[in-house]
Amino acid sequence: MKKRGRPFVYTNVLADKIIAGLSAGKSLVTVCKELDIKHSTVINWATNDLYGFAERYARARREGLDVLADDLIGLSDSEMERLPDGKIDPSAVNHRRLQIDTRKWVLSKMAPNKYGDKAALELTGKEGGPVAIDDLGASERLAKILALAALRKLGSYSEDVGE
Repeated sequence: MKKRGRPFVYTNVLADKIIAGLSAGKSLVTVCKELDIKHSTVINWATNDLYGFAERYARARREGLDVLADDLIGLSDSEMERLPDGKIDPSAVNHRRLQIDTRKWVLSKMAPNKYGDKAALELTGKEGGPVAIDDLGASERLAKILALAALRKLGSYSEDVGE
């Protein structure tokens, strides 16, 4: 493996190649290896928003996640490898499962609002406005109700707990 030297100087041509690779769903490490550049250099360009690179970098990462999501369908629909007797190779099934699970995990962590399983509870008042609390006791009761709801969701609530 070739040792990488000093950080590259930012150029539009190099930035375009990095953006194209990320948008295509490649990892930053893979793109940087292909271009023989340190990934820390690219992170530095994005962090310091060198020449407006940060927004392009963020957009390319989002586009790359969409490519990963599309890959999931392709992986699940593609033909499995078969053994000489015509049966599906169990190790190929496990490998495919690992590929799919890894992509799902990455998507759920890097874009939880779009690809995660996270459920949110939103409390709104009349016509979608803020919740109006007219007396001090109501806020305490509301806090208890929300705490009990959280316990029920976690499965920690039993009927002898609470009022």
